[in-house]
Amino acid sequence: MSAVATCPGCGAPVSFRFQSSIVNVCSHCRTVVARTDRAFEDLGKIADLVATESPLAVGLRGSVREVPFELTGRLQLRHPAGGVWDEWYANFADGRVGWLAEAQGKFYLTFETPLPSAPPPFADLRPGAKVLGQGFVVAEKGVAEALGASGEIPYRLEPASRYAYADLSGPNGAFATLDYGGGTTTLYTGHELSLRDLGFSPAALRQQTEAPKVKAAKLTCPHCGGPFELRAPDATERVTCPYCRALSDVRQGNLIFLKVLDPPIVPDLPLGTQGTLEPGPLFTIIGFAIRSVVFNSIQYPWSEYLLYAPEKGFRWLVESDGHWSYVESVPVGSVVALGKKAHYRGQSFRMFQTAYATYDHLEGEFYWRVEAGEGVNATDYVKPPFMLSCEESNAEVNWSLATYKTRDEVAKAFGVKIERHAVGVAPNQPFPHSKIYRYGLFLFATVFFLFLAHAVFGSPSRPVVYESFPVKPDKALEGSQVLFLGPFELTGKNVEIEVSVPVNNSWAFVQGDLVDDNTGLVQAFDIPIEYYSGSDSDGAWTEGAREGSVVVSAVPAGHYTLRLEVQRERAVSGETAQVSVREGVSRVGRFFFVLLLLSLGPILAGILHYRFAMKRWEDSDFSPFNKAGSS
Repeated sequence: MSAVATCPGCGAPVSFRFQSSIVNVCSHCRTVVARTDRAFEDLGKIADLVATESPLAVGLRGSVREVPFELTGRLQLRHPAGGVWDEWYANFADGRVGWLAEAQGKFYLTFETPLPSAPPPFADLRPGAKVLGQGFVVAEKGVAEALGASGEIPYRLEPASRYAYADLSGPNGAFATLDYGGGTTTLYTGHELSLRDLGFSPAALRQQTEAPKVKAAKLTCPHCGGPFELRAPDATERVTCPYCRALSDVRQGNLIFLKVLDPPIVPDLPLGTQGTLEPGPLFTIIGFAIRSVVFNSIQYPWSEYLLYAPEKGFRWLVESDGHWSYVESVPVGSVVALGKKAHYRGQSFRMFQTAYATYDHLEGEFYWRVEAGEGVNATDYVKPPFMLSCEESNAEVNWSLATYKTRDEVAKAFGVKIERHAVGVAPNQPFPHSKIYRYGLFLFATVFFLFLAHAVFGSPSRPVVYESFPVKPDKALEGSQVLFLGPFELTGKNVEIEVSVPVNNSWAFVQGDLVDDNTGLVQAFDIPIEYYSGSDSDGAWTEGAREGSVVVSAVPAGHYTLRLEVQRERAVSGETAQVSVREGVSRVGRFFFVLLLLSLGPILAGILHYRFAMKRWEDSDFSPFNKAGSS
């Protein structure tokens, strides 16, 4: 039931349209008006909202799972590490009240939910710990301050009030908040949703998007007086002066000098450069930092570039030893870390390193109150071309996914020339010759199926000649026995010549010539035959065979005569040998020889890949190539 009050601050009418609304912010004088059972109460004035690039507005209508809702209120909160985020009050047509949190281009819709168990005290919460027994992990804890508000709010909002909270992350995009304000603990659960999931009218969003946006703020350095611009004025918390290197805190457009930083370092990508490595709007490089870890008293630095696009929020571009990675945050609850493995979206990552990472050098704008010397506990897991990283502090835990990019990809995306070349192998650098495996497999399969198709569907072999001849006894031999077979017709295919000689514990050797009667072309061949048998302490044994064969490839069509010269170690009167000639036989040996040749490329690539992987892991304490690191 709607109700209309008179603003205690200015006398303007203040309308409560929804029964669930507890306070309404007067649009004229910013007075927070609360309604009670008896009267309306003045809770004081609240500050104006900080202008942001939000695509939402009070009054915007949408629907989730075909249930319409309207955004009827907006609360703006200051993060304990700096920066602000918006929470939108959503009244649904089915009577439910939801909160739509908006932070860094992401949206989380939650509803009040009964607590499944007693929540842990706020002081006992630890980022990364599991709570509530529903797969939720504490992603962040802190105390937020109410900065500004507009419209109708479903609880008693007092200006400048502070709220202890813990954000929880669960699997499959689940999100929850434990609100420790007001002396009680309230649980809100829901999911991360896109603007499309929220069912906002494209026309309404377009109208909101086309509304005047936050422009780059022109400021003056409080240390040297130099003028410069904030490229993300609604999100920036710390900024360095491009003239004197003064680090200043940003408080709603006002700069508070903190200290002068080290001399500037010229980055490969200048601040203000625009580009993108993903579909969508261009990102602007607004910040540059040098970070490092220390191993065995040796400092290992790398560079990080902060990218910002109002429509998508923040991304990072990281450079180390000339290797580049494109980084975006991932929900904490979507990662499962067990021992030296981490699992994300069905993929398993291997631990690469753990270290304390510090910020050593800062330039430009940052969305939190960062300072040189600030550090976090960092753990990296790799599965090239990806690297999954966890950064933990006392207040929050963040997971991010880095995707390897080449120098040329980055240079093209941002339209700059990068002089620095890659050195060594990066932790998430993919093997550059992996395509050889695919090509080798394709060729291997092609040859195999061609051979199979020929064997199944090709013309069957046909017998050309089959003859028997008596073997002369020893006393009749004068050096060797010569035979002629033919003439016979060949049609231009492979020809197999098989000779069977009844040797027993002896040998025979056949020398042959396949002679083209028309051209005189001679194709010579040899067929060795031997057969031995006997018995010993291990039992009976045999060795060799009484027949042998040879295949003559692609014999030209024509009339042929076969000449055979048979030499015997010894012969017995009455024995008979056989000769057969078949045309159209397949050469299986050559098939396997071709497969062997095709496998040489992948085998060589495998050797190089192994050495490449060893080089990747040589600086890791968790290398799978040594027993101590892989345990």
